[in-house]
Parts: sequence; C-alpha cells; structure tokens
Amino acid sequence: MVNRDEANELSQLRRLLPHYRSEHHAYDELLAADTGHLKSWLRLLAWGEDHEQMRPVATLTPEDVCRKWERVKKRLLEYTEAAGESDKRRNAEVDPIPVIMPEEQWSHLAKGIAQRAHLLDLILRDLYGPQELLLRGVIPPELVYGHQGYLGAMRGSIVESQPMLTLYAAQLCRDVHGQWHVLADRTQGPSGAGYSVENRIAISGVLPHEFRDMLVQRSAPFFAALRDSMNRHAIPCDELALMVLLSPGVHSSAYFEDAYLARYLGYTLAQSQDLTVRGGRVFLKTLAGLKRVSNILRRVPDLECDPLELVPSAIGVPGLCQAARDRQVTVANHLGCGWAEQPALMAVLPKLCRVLLDEELLLPSWPTWWCGDKDSYQFVEHHASGLVLRDAFAKKIDASRTMESFSHAEQARMLEKLRRQPWRWIATKPPNYSTTPCWHRHQVVAWPMVLRVFATHVQGKYEVLPSGIGRVGAIPDQLNETLVSGQMSKDLWILGQRPVPMSSLRRPPTSSLEVRRTSFDLPSRVAEELHWLGRWTARAEGLVRHARYCARRLSEERDTDNLPIVQEVIEALDVTIPNVLKEASEGNLYEQLQQALVDFCFNQSQVHALGNALIGSRRNATYIRDRLSRDSWQIISRLETNEAATQVEPAFGDVAPLLNHLLNQLTAFAGLVAESMTRGPGWLFLDIGRRLERIQQQIHLIEKLLIGGQGRTVPVLEAMLDIMDSSITYRYRYLMNIEIGPVLDLLLLDQANPRSMVFQFMKLEEHLLALTSLDREGLTEQRARIQSCLSLLQLAEIADLTAVNPAQVTTAAVAPVNEYGLELMRLMTEFTTVIEGLAEYITNRFFAHTKATHQLGENTR
Repeated sequence: MVNRDEANELSQLRRLLPHYRSEHHAYDELLAADTGHLKSWLRLLAWGEDHEQMRPVATLTPEDVCRKWERVKKRLLEYTEAAGESDKRRNAEVDPIPVIMPEEQWSHLAKGIAQRAHLLDLILRDLYGPQELLLRGVIPPELVYGHQGYLGAMRGSIVESQPMLTLYAAQLCRDVHGQWHVLADRTQGPSGAGYSVENRIAISGVLPHEFRDMLVQRSAPFFAALRDSMNRHAIPCDELALMVLLSPGVHSSAYFEDAYLARYLGYTLAQSQDLTVRGGRVFLKTLAGLKRVSNILRRVPDLECDPLELVPSAIGVPGLCQAARDRQVTVANHLGCGWAEQPALMAVLPKLCRVLLDEELLLPSWPTWWCGDKDSYQFVEHHASGLVLRDAFAKKIDASRTMESFSHAEQARMLEKLRRQPWRWIATKPPNYSTTPCWHRHQVVAWPMVLRVFATHVQGKYEVLPSGIGRVGAIPDQLNETLVSGQMSKDLWILGQRPVPMSSLRRPPTSSLEVRRTSFDLPSRVAEELHWLGRWTARAEGLVRHARYCARRLSEERDTDNLPIVQEVIEALDVTIPNVLKEASEGNLYEQLQQALVDFCFNQSQVHALGNALIGSRRNATYIRDRLSRDSWQIISRLETNEAATQVEPAFGDVAPLLNHLLNQLTAFAGLVAESMTRGPGWLFLDIGRRLERIQQQIHLIEKLLIGGQGRTVPVLEAMLDIMDSSITYRYRYLMNIEIGPVLDLLLLDQANPRSMVFQFMKLEEHLLALTSLDREGLTEQRARIQSCLSLLQLAEIADLTAVNPAQVTTAAVAPVNEYGLELMRLMTEFTTVIEGLAEYITNRFFAHTKATHQLGENTR
C-alpha cells in the first residue's frame, strides 16, 4: 500500500518526467511504489545542471531535468574521449543515468549472490573431488558426463585451502513483482568487472557532487580483496614470480576490458603465446628470458587453455593442465569451472542447496525445467506452447522465442528431438525484464535492463562487489544472458547510510618496494608489437609526407611540361601506380595523376597504399592497448582514411584535408613517444623500428628519384627535401640555390639533421648498445655492421656521390641524367643489406623464434 509520502514523491517524479512510461508491462525501477528509494531518485534529479548545488524539487521543471541530462551526456562523451576510450570495439556507450539501489535492498541481494557463489564452489569441489553428489544421485550423471565442459583430466586436482571459484558473476533480472532472479551463472573467466570500474570512473567523474552526496559505496575494496585472494593462494616460489591476467587476445570482444583490469590490478597482461611450460612450471617469455609465473587470473575458456590435453586446435598453453595439477601454478578460476555455466544446473540448484548448505536458495534462478527429470518433462510437454525450449548445455542463446511463435512443423520437429533425448533439453519461461530510466534522444525513457554483479572469495567466504554493470536496450529482445547484449551499459550505485571512506588499490606507503629503473622482463610479444608499431607509424608518416607533396604539386602545377616530373614523384609512392598510369594519354594525364593519388590515399585494398600502413599502425597498437598511454591511444585510434572525406566516393579535394589530419596525428604520436615514453626496452624496440623504416624509405627515394630518375632537376630535389622534412633547414643555409651536392649532404651526411640517414644509423648504434646485455655476441656483430655504415657515410665525399661515371659519358657534351651516382648506388646497396640483416636478426632472436621474416606491406599480422 502506498503511503502519503510515497504518493507525493511519485507525483513529483511523474511531474518531472511527464513522458516516462514503462511500455513492457514490467516492474519499473523508478515508478514502482514499493521500491523505498523514490527520494533517492528525486535527489539525483534535484542537483542542478551545473552540478554545484541541490535545488528544491518543487522548483524543478521537466525542462530542467532534460537540460541536466543533456549536459551530463555531453560531459560523459567528452570525458570518455579525453580518457582515450573512443575505441569502436567498445560494445556500447555508457548511459549517464545510473541505476540506484538502497543499501537495505542491496544487502539481501548480496547475501543471495554470496550464497550462490559458495554453493557453486562446493558443487565444483565435489565434482572434481570425491563425487559424492553423483554417487548419491543428487546430481544426475547426464549433467556431468553429457557436458563437454566437465574436464575429467582435472579431477583430483583440488587444493583444500583454495577455492574453485575465485571470481564469480551472475546475470540478473527482476520479474513483474520485483523479485530478482539469476538468468545465468558465469564461472570460467567472468567478464564485466573491468567495464564496471570504467563506468564507475566515468559516471562519478561527470556526477561528482551527486556521487558524494548520495553516499555511493566504492568498488576499490572489492578489487583489493580480489588481489589479496590471488596473493594468498599463490604458490610459494623461491624466485620473484609474476601474476598475469591471461586474455584470449585482441580478437576477443572483452580484450579492452582485460587490458584495463590488468592495469587496474597491477598484473601483467598476457596471451597464451606469451606463456610456456618448462619443467612442469609456467613461465612468461620475456626479452631477458623466462620469468616464473605463480598466479594466472584467466579470461580464456576452459577448453582453450591447453591444446595438449583439451582441444588440440586451441591456441592455449601446452602443459598448463599438468602444471595446475602439480600445483606449480595457481589458475583462477580453476580449470573445469566452466561446467557450472550450463543452464540445466539451475534446475537442480535448489535441491543441491538444501543438501549441501541445509538452507533454501536465497536468490532463485529464472524458472527452469530440466527435461531429464520425469516430472519436469511431463510439465514441459503439457505447457510447451508458452515456454522457451533450448539446449540444456549451451550457455547462451540468441533469442527467447516461445514454442507458440514457431510454425506447427517447427514445433513438431523440436518436440520430436525432445522425446528422443529429453536430458539434452531445458525449458524456461520467457523473461520479462524490469525497466529503468535511460537517456535516449534527448529524453528520459524506460528501457528493459539486465544486471551483472560479481563476487570474490575472501578467507573462506564470498564478498560481493557493491556495484555492477547494467545492460539496457529499447526492446526486451535486445537483451540476453551475455554482457554485450543491449544498446548501452549503466553503472550501479549502491546508496549507503553513512559517509564512505576513500579507498584505493595502491599499497600503503609503509610497504617495502625494490627500486627499479628499467627491466628487460618485457614480454617478447609486446616488444614485437611495439617494434612494428614504430615501423608502421614511421612508414605511414613517410607516405603521408610524400603524398602531401604530390597533392600540393597537382593543385598548383598546370604546366604540362613539368607533369612528367610530378608523375615520377607520384610513381615513387606505390608500385601499383605506374601500372595505372601506363595507359594514360597525354590529354588526361593530369586527371589520371589526381585519381591515382586519390586511390593511394583512400583505397585500403592496395597492399602498398597509405590505408595499409594505417591499418598496421592501429592493429599493432590494439595488441598492446594496455602498454599505451591514453593520449597515445587516442591519437592512434583516429588514424582513419575516411575522416576527412566529404563524399561517399572521395575526390581529389578530399586528399589534402585527409593528409593534413593524418600528419597532425602521426607527428603528435611521435612527439608523445619522444617526450613521454620511458626509455626502457619497449621504447628501444619501437624506436629501432622507426629508424629502420626511415632508412628504408630514404633508400627507396634515392634509388627512385636521384639515381634512377631525373635527379639533377630542381623539382625532384625540392621533392626530396620536402618529403624528408628538411626544406626549411636547406633554405636557411642555401637560400633558393638548390643543387644536388648540398641536398645530399643534408639528407645523408649531416649528423645535426634528425632526418638524415647518418642520424638514423647513429641512433640504431646507440639502441643496440643499450640492448647488448640481452645477446652480447649477436648484438655486437650487428653493431659492427651499423658502425661500418656510419664509417662509409662519415668518409663519403659529395663529389664522389655526384660524379658522373666516365665510362658512361657519351660524345655529347652532357652525360645522360640517369648515368651518374654509381658510388651512391653502391652505398645504398650496402645499406640495404645491413638493415635487412638487422631486421631479420631482431625478428628471429627476440620475436618470432622462427626463420620466417615479416615483410612490411603484407597484411598478415
């Protein structure tokens, strides 16, 4: 029954939100009269749009509410953009309106979550231990041996003092009466905890006064408990062992969350190929060798963890199961926990709770019937039309369609399958999700919601995260049991009754830490990705500068006499362009050159074009997302070829804006790397990649334009200076007199020019010296080769590099323009051999551990 105060508060809410309706005949988080937290919703709305003071509710208008959330949404977008979270792989944007829940309501829900996690842990301990539940018939054997998630190889691997479930998640929804139910249990490597932290940081950042005034409980103590639990159950090691978060990798939809959570917890983010088992122990492959791993917080499914014992085709860690059985590494959650995610288990959980805990299940599952049970089978047969029939072992489904929504023929086929193997099927009621306020299209609307909450094992019991992540969608069919369902995510605020103390995952200042300046314990894969990030970004910058010069000349040059020179510079961009221009007639050469440049900039299908270099840059940055600063990631994520295009089919007019945008981004990234990145092994390999790529580009330009082309013409020399970003220095020194000798001196021999070739070799020699401890013999040999190149440059004479070969001088007074510079050609050939050898050595010694080399331009990574 609604009392007078509640009726008044509800009236105020309806006045402020006149268009708010729950159209799905469901329980509504805002308008339900018995929620007990109408005042909290009013407090959330009463903060003014400037977020600096709370206004009397009676003075608020619906327009005030709309202005507030419009402004909050704008701030949220600005916040996430500034934080570098603009990546397109992020599954959905964050809704600015949090889900709020009073502490007394949450405490009951948290007890149910903790009980459920404890119950599942006991079931798993028995299943992989004595199997008394099977022997007594409490768990039907079909649910164990009929499910591929039961890993018989891990039976007997239970450690008495360690939990099976270190981290647990439950997908929740309310029924029409407001009762919470569990839609799905997540027990392998539950995802979403990292997103919950991200959402909390974002929402509390844009609603700081509301967050503080409403006494919202904090998340940090939960993650501190998770980390302490991992530390407590780590295997004892004589050496300094690592703790890693094992991620499926960048192709996983949750990879960015993995990277964020690893950084938040202070763990090393690893993929399966980063780990190896030697002598029964698990190691991380680093530049300095193998580093012992004591703890693995895994996000990889059970069957993908060990191709040696589980699925042979999986990209896992061979021998991980044996290492876990031998207690040489702690894996959380324990291998085999995925069995508990099967939907059929929810049908027998109430009985298991009574048997194992001698109490009723506090948090029920969504109504589920396992058809392997005779009584349940008969119920399903008689009520099939209004039920959802689904696989008993598939942990997620794409849609929740009742039997009556299928044709008669489809129903008959499904019922026949049910009769043949009833134990393989369950039936559930179609879910009827509760609704909650969301901001959509400039108004507050009621959208259906599912909620994911988390629990971790702490000293014999389970502690529940006083937060969670909600998923909402415009219609119920957009929601299911997965974290990525729906259209938006929401933060969950648990409102306390007393001020919440500040908390942090940082250790107290009394902790003793060994001072570390630099280390070579960088994973080899990460070093490789950084190296290729350096190469791809340097390649992209060089191509952008080259293309920008060509675009500028085509915009300014209408003299057909100079078009062949412009054509030569454009043809040096891409090996495919000369083929395109072969059939160009003299009359349309100008248009063909423009179109060739447009294709080079916007056509990503060309292997050697600009788009491929940008894809490579973003791809390698994505692989090491956790190693990049937010500013760096924000820059890399904007390297798109279509941002400056104004039409569906880009035109020549779109080229210049695109190239200017890209050059701004690439130079900003180079500046951040130069000014902000710690000079550790990661930076060394990244900068080695940049130097190698820059030398290769310089050699390419010299061979194409100075040796094989019209190298003594002023336009070609101007092109060389502009592309190699040395025009201003040259003009300052030599004014408008452009000659081959001074140009070569500046671009090849000038040690003060950071774009010169000698400067690149000097930096390579410095970097190899800094890495010498990793492979003294191999790196000393490579340094000697680099030093020989430096000597050749330092001893080179400009007169020799520009001299005409006497044997090639004809009877004419002037030698052909393409028959000079044999000494320059010899140098370029020698340098090519040295840098290709260095690139192959680095790949084989530190990265690939194979004889194969990675060819830049092949889109294989």
